[in-house]
Amino acid sequence: MKAHSLLIFFVLITFIAEAQSRAKLEPIKNKLMQVREPSDICLSPDNSHFYIVNDNGQLVKSDLNFEPIQISEKELYDPEAVYSDAEYVYVVEERTRNLTLFDHKSLKPYRSICYPYSGGRNKGYEAFTFNQITKRYILATERDPIWIIELDQNLQIYNQFEFDYKGDISSATWHADKLWLLSDENMEVLRLNPTTFAIEYIYQIPVINPEGFVFMPDGKLIVISDDMQRAYTFEINVLEK
Repeated sequence: MKAHSLLIFFVLITFIAEAQSRAKLEPIKNKLMQVREPSDICLSPDNSHFYIVNDNGQLVKSDLNFEPIQISEKELYDPEAVYSDAEYVYVVEERTRNLTLFDHKSLKPYRSICYPYSGGRNKGYEAFTFNQITKRYILATERDPIWIIELDQNLQIYNQFEFDYKGDISSATWHADKLWLLSDENMEVLRLNPTTFAIEYIYQIPVINPEGFVFMPDGKLIVISDDMQRAYTFEINVLEK
């Protein structure tokens, strides 16, 4: 095979490989949420309810139909990420750079930690979750650039690096032994290798202003829209290569 033909062959192979690493998802249903301007969502450890943060500075406990059950009395400043484990509910505020730990039952703050960041006030921390493989928390900035910060189990900074992705990050979660990121601007869900952080698969979603997402016990994906105040449910095949 001539050099020119060989080059074209490898370009075509690369294009096909990249094309196969993407899929378009269509929602199977959507529902109006009773939480205004939702910014992020996570499941409780027992899968019985959601925790949601919103642009009104609230941490909301809701039932699985997105109906509020309880609202924290603490006023939050631009909360953009929420995560829960058996001990606490974790809320990240973009503008203050604070991570606050809340009690599950009372929704009262237990501890607050500030992680200084010199980026724009509206380009700070947007995502927080826990990597079950490395046993480290993941904190990510929104954009320009995207920084991924790994925290140890004492919530101390272990490592940080710039994430190579042309877009923004609006949320993070863990599912099926993979790390997942959500992009608001690109309307994409990214599946990452949990140890190398390489993007393995990209799912395109027709959701305006997707700010948060969560996987349900049955494997369905729920993406919430801030502007539309709706939750969109998707069927997703996480075994795609």
